[in-house]
Amino acid sequence: MKAIMSVDYTMFVRKMGLIGSKVIPRARITVEQIAKHGLKAVRIFTLRGRGGQSGGTPGREKIAKLWELTHSRKAYMDLFTIHNLYPKQEVVVIFESGAEAHEIRPKRKKMMHWVDDDSGEDIFARVVHHPGVRASWMMKRTEEIIHRKADDWERETMKLADEVLRG
Repeated sequence: MKAIMSVDYTMFVRKMGLIGSKVIPRARITVEQIAKHGLKAVRIFTLRGRGGQSGGTPGREKIAKLWELTHSRKAYMDLFTIHNLYPKQEVVVIFESGAEAHEIRPKRKKMMHWVDDDSGEDIFARVVHHPGVRASWMMKRTEEIIHRKADDWERETMKLADEVLRG
């Protein structure tokens, strides 16, 4: 699961000519700030879920910590990618869209085994009744925040361009 933001600096040069030279450095800094804000938002939404309750389950905390922002550059384009390093990506998708209450049964063995995080006790079970997961829509909500921030940035950039033209 990835969220990708990109900006093409040639757009500024083509649309604004000489003004672009004053806007481009600000554009690079601002897009990076928006990407960092998006990373922070997706971590919070992963942890809190849809209802906004503070704290989270150990699973949510683990996945929230594993979101990462990477930066790469291709010619005039900077790409900021928000992705999760969690090895089981389907779990991230379940947190995104939610899951109803269900039973978990072993696939290959007769019993399931795990160690309780709190007590350190070995637990064995043939069936686990999972209560379900409330959808957090972490990527969708983060994308909305990123678009809102990008719109604000675009307005500020056009205001800066107008100031440069006038004076």
